[in-house]
Amino acid sequence: MASDDVLLVIDAAGVIVGWSQEARSLFERGADLAVGRPVVELLTAVWDPADAGPDRRSGRTAAVPGLAVKPVTLREGRSGWGIYLLRPEEGRGADTRGHAVLTALFTQSPIGMQVLDPDLRVLRVNTAAAGMSAVEPADVLGGRLGDVVHLSDPEETVAMLHDVLATGEPALDRLVRGRPPNDPAHEDVYSVSVFRLQDADGRVLGVSTAVVDVTVRERALAHARVLNDVRERLGHTLELDTTCRELVDVLVPAFADAAEVDLLDPVVRGEAPPPGPVGPAMPLRRMSFATVDPQRDSLGTGTGPFSFPGAWLQALTDLCPQLITYWPGETHDHHSQASRAQGPHSAIVTPMTLRNGVPGILSLYRSPGRDRFVDQDLDLALEVAARASLHVDNARRYA
Repeated sequence: MASDDVLLVIDAAGVIVGWSQEARSLFERGADLAVGRPVVELLTAVWDPADAGPDRRSGRTAAVPGLAVKPVTLREGRSGWGIYLLRPEEGRGADTRGHAVLTALFTQSPIGMQVLDPDLRVLRVNTAAAGMSAVEPADVLGGRLGDVVHLSDPEETVAMLHDVLATGEPALDRLVRGRPPNDPAHEDVYSVSVFRLQDADGRVLGVSTAVVDVTVRERALAHARVLNDVRERLGHTLELDTTCRELVDVLVPAFADAAEVDLLDPVVRGEAPPPGPVGPAMPLRRMSFATVDPQRDSLGTGTGPFSFPGAWLQALTDLCPQLITYWPGETHDHHSQASRAQGPHSAIVTPMTLRNGVPGILSLYRSPGRDRFVDQDLDLALEVAARASLHVDNARRYA
């Protein structure tokens, strides 16, 4: 076998999808007994959890030479990982090679991997899993899974783990949400696969988990769904009021806890949108508002954009969306004391632009308990506002 030939291939969930003749010889298992099974489950027989973990003298996991984990492209463009045998290991048995494969996975693989005992206490975590939560592996050994990440729905996650332990049926590609201990303000999304571990006699040893951070992917999918809803639900009427109301109904609660559309007064009266920048003397009219909070009737007070005057003026001046993180007391909210105890709020103020004109402004709001807006949300807000501007202008022309 060439020194750079792949020994076996796993997908993003740690399931074996490729099995070479060399692997068949080394592990004395045919492809029919290997492909489709999680690599950790397959190698349980040659790895004793009691012996796993860092070296007691150095505190580090010993590296076993001869194996490497490298990214590979699977069918249909999916990502996977190849385990390569860097040099032949004559005179070494399957036990040693099993240790080597597991060591490579636990030190080199970017897939987060954890091994839990039947009581769901952490026996081992790999480098990637520790990196996701910025914790030292030694700090979580013997603890619960919640010590690695603060689960948003711990009861549901624990129930999934117990179900795998009881039935032996793996749970594949389940979305689990949690907040890393080093960044509790943001909720991350993980694709988690869970497999039961058992020895040759069928004794249940615990479960292994394969974790991939899919936060960016899920945010992109959520953005795509919002934009698709805007495309499908707006533009079926030429009524200005209806168009503005449909926009906020699409955005709440899918993208925001509250949304508000304010149009420049000339646009409401049927005139062409004025060119930017728009000065503070130009009146605005509130056209629509939607919220998940029935006690709140507006983002601001009265009829003007008083919640974030600086952000409004800036957005109408440079025609760029503004991202704001604020405490309720800063906006004279009569619920400020209670809200401040819950945490900061988040808002996006984005101009509605149409060619060289500015029809108005779109405001979006998120309350505590929901992830604050981030920079990646600004592009979606601007695209939604621009698409809505087309429908607003069609309604204005019709009027």
